[in-house]
Amino acid sequence: MQISRQLAIQKVWDSPDVVPEVVEALQAMPDALWDAAPGLAELREAARPFCESAGCDVEELEQILSRHVGNTWWRPE
Repeated sequence: MQISRQLAIQKVWDSPDVVPEVVEALQAMPDALWDAAPGLAELREAARPFCESAGCDVEELEQILSRHVGNTWWRPE
């Protein structure tokens, strides 16, 4: 199952350990890029320019998404 980028933003934003820069990177990312990523590893690399602009690193994005969205939410490859 794949969740929308907007739902992922909401889950990350509502988390007690929210990282505003990660939310900013997710908000800047186009839905098409999010939807095209078959998994978190691919999203991580595609999100690199958005992370750099927001002031977070891709490892932080991956860690936050793993914790609050989880790999089970991604469609199977």
